[in-house]
Amino acid sequence: MKKTTLFAHPDLKSRGDFRCIRFAGFVNITLLVLLLLSVTPLTAQASSPPPRPLADSNAGWEEVGAGSASDGGISDNYGVSVYPSLTISPDGTPYVAWEDWSDGDYEVYVRRWNGDSWQEVGAGSASGGGISNNSGDSSGPSLAITPDGTPYVAWCDTSGEGWAVYVRRWNGGAWEEVGAGSASGGGISGKTGYFMQLSLAIAPDGTPYVVWEDPGSGDYEIYVRRWNGSVWEEVGAGSASGGGISDNDGRSRFPSITIALDGTPYIAWHDVQDSASQIASIYARRWNGSVWEEVGPHSASGDGISNTGSAYDPELAVASDGTLYLVWCDSSSGNWEIYTRRWNGSAWEEIGASSASGVGISANSDRSVAPSLAMERDGTPYVAWENYRDGAYEIYVRRWNGESWEEVGIGSASGGGISDNGNWSTSPTLAIAPDDTLYAAWDDSAGEENEIHARCWRGLISNSGATQIFLPIISTVS
Repeated sequence: MKKTTLFAHPDLKSRGDFRCIRFAGFVNITLLVLLLLSVTPLTAQASSPPPRPLADSNAGWEEVGAGSASDGGISDNYGVSVYPSLTISPDGTPYVAWEDWSDGDYEVYVRRWNGDSWQEVGAGSASGGGISNNSGDSSGPSLAITPDGTPYVAWCDTSGEGWAVYVRRWNGGAWEEVGAGSASGGGISGKTGYFMQLSLAIAPDGTPYVVWEDPGSGDYEIYVRRWNGSVWEEVGAGSASGGGISDNDGRSRFPSITIALDGTPYIAWHDVQDSASQIASIYARRWNGSVWEEVGPHSASGDGISNTGSAYDPELAVASDGTLYLVWCDSSSGNWEIYTRRWNGSAWEEIGASSASGVGISANSDRSVAPSLAMERDGTPYVAWENYRDGAYEIYVRRWNGESWEEVGIGSASGGGISDNGNWSTSPTLAIAPDDTLYAAWDDSAGEENEIHARCWRGLISNSGATQIFLPIISTVS
């Protein structure tokens, strides 16, 4: 949902075959077929576990339409297409927004999957000037959809002679401003001299919230506004001025917002309190209707939630039962890994042993950064990230099964992952449809220029490691 700068310090800018083995004689075969019609399961008699099945190409993740994850992908143009933001409408339609250099400067493009093709959302939404359609650079889009199916996109734009936060929505016929001036001049933020990372979320009642990092106060602080139907108002006095909701002496950057079913907004960011040593912590606050309070003691001060001193680029998501999940990238172990915690109502606990220490949930010796987080309806968290190994970036995915962080398809977090093309596959974004189909999008160097690629996981095959046995044909040889 947000733009992540690559190759620099983050603060700087199967379908499985389950092959059946048939034992058959060569002559005089006596047929003995075992029919398993009782409730007693067939168990393996081997003295050691069977070997792990080989990973399918792309870990069994399907393309979303022919060519959606090869060459031109879903962007399929001659411009540089990067930093996608993916979301799913209430009817299950995937939408993707991204920034695209096809019109002589960066513009914001949008497409959606109609079941047959990736179509524009209004004429020109993914060509020419896109939905931004202005003379400035339009970058780092964040996309969200209301319960009634209205898509909103926020981005950072230079059209007003300085960087500003812009917002538009699709009204069924046009990409309109959300209030006069929301996509022109100073937008909803006012102008600054620097690019601003941002994040957009929609409350259950349809209210859009936008959070961004703002350098206007002399150092980066976290600001937030919401659309009340008439104006983009502050969420509490001073939430978009002065010290904002971060209000400290550090550099508060890379915000992420999520909203619970009860309407409570939560915001996380990373905070660099010591610029010289680059000691960074993950902070979070929530709006209780009166103030932006900490989510547990010291969640927005000191060592924060991460408590490692080297934590960056957080992303939040909230489960249907209100449990708050947080993921970030961390280099405290001496290697970049993906860490995660959840708020259990009294503490920020690890989700499995060492999920926020050591090798984390990425658990490899590679460079694992730019995490994205999505929640299934049953509360299962899924995490994607970009993983650097053997000279290429690939997209990796894991989920929490209640006991461990397992792959989502054999090979989804090893080897070539779900991208599996040996190119630079970066900036992943995840979303889950109402039918529990998991979608991922990322930007990929497979074509002549970077393009937007997409795949999905339909959960057809379990990869829990259990032995799969299919009515073997047992015969005798004489």
